[in-house]
Amino acid sequence: MKRLSLAMVTLLACAGAQAASEKVEMNLVTAQGVGQSIGTVVIDETEGGLKFTPHLKALPPGEHGFHIHANGSCQPAIKDGQAVAAEAAGGHLDPQNTGKH
Repeated sequence: MKRLSLAMVTLLACAGAQAASEKVEMNLVTAQGVGQSIGTVVIDETEGGLKFTPHLKALPPGEHGFHIHANGSCQPAIKDGQAVAAEAAGGHLDPQNTGKH
């Protein structure tokens, strides 16, 4: 059975002083491509920063975390000669180059 990974959202920049909201579809991904939708994550700009509200289904029971990738593509890409699920998303977003995860 192929292991499915949850594609993560790309951080969206909000312009001006207006509060912004963005709904991002979340899909399962494999080395063959983007699969079925499992819901959405709503990203709201607040005075305290960005607020992420997940509306997801079909996840195994238990706690789940997330991280944000540098690119907005969840397509597979080749790494070391192998197709890797969501590799086109790039590395973890780290605009201050902290090197921390």
